Amino acid sequence: MSKIIEELFAGNIAPSEEMAPRTPEQKQKTRALYQAVDALESKLPEPLCKELDAVLDQYAGVCSLEVMQAFTSGFRLGMRLAVEVFHESGLTS
Repeated sequence: MSKIIEELFAGNIAPSEEMAPRTPEQKQKTRALYQAVDALESKLPEPLCKELDAVLDQYAGVCSLEVMQAFTSGFRLGMRLAVEVFHESGLTS
């Protein structure tokens, strides 16, 4: 059995856990977002801060679903490409 399949089965490969910002641009934009939210929250009364947090939590949930959809679409496209390459190279019957 493929080592990758075994690692995936064992839970050692979790793409969703690797979503931390990696590039300098991602890190900078993430930092700027947190600073903007903190600045806004410092100007709001407590009830509105709680409302803002609830809205941001809902938005994070939507973003998570979008990332999952992008991952699955990309994975499917990659598999279709692999099938086409193997088929055209005569590696499949």
